[in-house]
Amino acid sequence: MKKFLAILLVIAVLASLTACSATEKPAEGSTQQASGEKVTISFYSYMNEDDKSQVIPKKWAIEQMKTRMPNVEVEIIPWYSQSDQIKVWAASNELPDIVECNQSSTIAELLAAEKLMPIETYLQEYNWEHEIKESYYQNLINDDGHIYQIPTMGADTCLLYYNKTLFDQYGLEPPTDIDKVFAAIDVFSQNGILPIGLWGDEIWPVMSLYDGLLTKYNPDGIKVFDGYVDLKAEDYYLKCAQTMYDMQQRGAFTNDLFTTNYNAALAKFAAGETAMFQNGTWALSEVYEALGENAGVVSCPWGDAATMEKTKGRMSGGTNLTVYICAAANTEHPDIVGEWMAQYALLCLEGNILKSSKLEAVLTKEVTPETPYTSLQKAYADILSDAETFTYFTWDMKDLTMVDALTVQLQNLMSNVCTPEQFIDNLQKSIDREFK
Repeated sequence: MKKFLAILLVIAVLASLTACSATEKPAEGSTQQASGEKVTISFYSYMNEDDKSQVIPKKWAIEQMKTRMPNVEVEIIPWYSQSDQIKVWAASNELPDIVECNQSSTIAELLAAEKLMPIETYLQEYNWEHEIKESYYQNLINDDGHIYQIPTMGADTCLLYYNKTLFDQYGLEPPTDIDKVFAAIDVFSQNGILPIGLWGDEIWPVMSLYDGLLTKYNPDGIKVFDGYVDLKAEDYYLKCAQTMYDMQQRGAFTNDLFTTNYNAALAKFAAGETAMFQNGTWALSEVYEALGENAGVVSCPWGDAATMEKTKGRMSGGTNLTVYICAAANTEHPDIVGEWMAQYALLCLEGNILKSSKLEAVLTKEVTPETPYTSLQKAYADILSDAETFTYFTWDMKDLTMVDALTVQLQNLMSNVCTPEQFIDNLQKSIDREFK
């Protein structure tokens, strides 16, 4: 009898353990907070209603999460332009449960101050290693082996748009390499048409031009400036500066480059007064609206034909995903916040395609947009299919001192204040001061 009771006891214990293990990892769509009282979490998120391509997918994802985690109420604290508010909250230990940020430097500061919660456990729970491409997932891992931020929006890259009608009118081939670009610069500048639309009241377009040139020699582009680099150890740093200088001397850009803003540059391109227009992938829809089927696009054609073929997988920009969400280290609901974030971010990436027809290079699964892609988007999809490596946009750089140094020296170079050789000498001095 005692032996029989002992067997029953063992069976009961095993059954209990099995029941417990079955609830340790909830399936997608479920949650550890499947029942009980509602929990409210706060979320500081970009919600500019004019920016429909970003806001609509977010709202769709939030609605989906109401079904997946019905006991979680999300209090949205909207922001419309990035400010220092996150830093203010962090200083007083009052960060919202989840914060959305598009500045790598701000995230780096929060990490240094130990204000963020590691979230890789929740990403594993929802299969992130297989839901997004491996290169992007590996890029999320911090130096300490943890993950603190995840994307809600995919990576953007830098592109060169061009007016097919103008190129056909002057018997020019599409600007697919640097020789064809220079041929177009010469023809258009001689005929009163601005060859390349570039605006300099923001520094990133000029810095992305230098980055794109560098990628033809080094796939890391301007990423190298987040650490020490000897600019004279390789001759290509000078070669790229020389190419930019030559483009300016041959009339590629407007004379008032650093007082020209984005709206003015886009208006000239839309009016057919500019033949080429450098911008990011976020402008695909805007450019198509302006030129329709007359719009063409290529990926940073800053090498000769042979180099372009060899380096076609090197993108300019795109390493850091454009928008991240992070969890506050002192949140009162770490498991709920972690689970909510892991699912919400994947839904946002899906919603960007589904609701805004944005081409995402992040997700592994195929998503069909509700509105079919335009011919320009399809052309970019072909470019993206070759993508292997990515670099930085200005706002992705972690060393702000080097951002300032590059800004000053590029402005001097493109304003004829210094020669390419002086550009290298002056930039090297800044590098030495920062890292030696």
